Amino acid sequence: MKYFTYNLIPNSNEEEGGLIGPSLILKDYDNNIGIYDGEKYYGSANIDSLSIISEFNPVEISKELFDRYANPPPQITTRQFYMQAEKEGILTKQEVKDALVNKVIPSNIQSILNNISDPDQKFDAEMKLVSAIYFDRNNPLSEIIGNSFGKTTFQIDQFFRDASNL
Repeated sequence: MKYFTYNLIPNSNEEEGGLIGPSLILKDYDNNIGIYDGEKYYGSANIDSLSIISEFNPVEISKELFDRYANPPPQITTRQFYMQAEKEGILTKQEVKDALVNKVIPSNIQSILNNISDPDQKFDAEMKLVSAIYFDRNNPLSEIIGNSFGKTTFQIDQFFRDASNL
């Protein structure tokens, strides 16, 4: 198994999203994985040589680095979530303190929850935030909150990866 990263090349074919890369070439290989972060593509494939994708200037990376991009941690602690949110400027230090010590939902997150029209679902979401010990990456609320702050799926994954190191 080879692990690599490369930039995609612009293409005029709109059916392919305007980009071409090894993901299109490698789709017939067994056990290949690819992740696109908006700038680079991270791929893995069971191939003996990267020569078939040499036109894309692949750079081999370690399995550990690839796994970091391919597999965000499934959950982070509440402390890690709030500290990363402060580090990225989503929350202030005071909002983090209030959330962790006083169980107060930060106003910009509360405004997202206020958009939930079903009162039971809104209450459930608020209680999950207030009583959370962990934040699950696969919880739909993670995607809703992340998207509300303008984050792509990859950026939400990166948020979880970065938070897991705090």
